[in-house]
Amino acid sequence: MIPIEKVIKGCCKYYGKKEEELLRKGKGKRERQAAIYVSKIMSNAKNTEIGRYFVLKKTIRY
Repeated sequence: MIPIEKVIKGCCKYYGKKEEELLRKGKGKRERQAAIYVSKIMSNAKNTEIGRYFVLKKTIRY
């Protein structure tokens, strides 16, 4: 499997964005969502690890 860091670098290259721009919430939402999706399917990382990497917060608690 591919590490999240390599997925991020690939998405940055594809979209022509800097890593900070891709990880930041706000503008470029589609690129960020695509990077999260690709991270999920291409890496063996769990959702919590991907969430921490992209600084996602839980909105639902069980």
